[in-house]
Amino acid sequence: MRERIGAPTPVSSNTPLRGCITVLPPAIRSDRDAAALEALLKANKVLVELDLSHNSIGAEAVAALARAGSSRLARLNLSHNGLRGLEAGEALRQFVLSAPDLIHLQVGMNRLGDEGGPKLAEAMRSSSRLAQLSAPNNGFGDQSAYAIGAALGSNTTMSSLTLWGNPAISVGARAVVSSAWGDRGGLLVLDE
Repeated sequence: MRERIGAPTPVSSNTPLRGCITVLPPAIRSDRDAAALEALLKANKVLVELDLSHNSIGAEAVAALARAGSSRLARLNLSHNGLRGLEAGEALRQFVLSAPDLIHLQVGMNRLGDEGGPKLAEAMRSSSRLAQLSAPNNGFGDQSAYAIGAALGSNTTMSSLTLWGNPAISVGARAVVSSAWGDRGGLLVLDE
């Protein structure tokens, strides 16, 4: 059974957590609060699902997640945040490496662009468990698409990849991703 901890229960680094946090306290809503987020996660090693969507979290908060060593975390939602460029992509890569049980990552509606996209692809390539990646509307272009296509050759566990809303990806680069996806089944979503 998942326990949801939200606004009625103040969450601090001393709060024991089980299962899933869906709402962060107002004290942890941006990069300024990265140290508090890191302390919260270090004190609670049983957390398996974390939804940090719709905040102002950027690269520093994601780096804090990586430093916390989220070993049991299986699902992370970072959609609709301030993740931009190379620094955010590198922080995501480091986080995925620090979370060996991560199977589902949502990073849609950010602006990783072709600076951060290849770092996300490196994370895909390095993870033996990441099975679902949702990265729509990130400003990816061909450089990101080619890197993701190459990463699909190494990540045989990927069963769901969502990249819609990245119109700078050319028809040729989409074909590379589709070809790399092959006949693995699952769900591949690209723009037409």
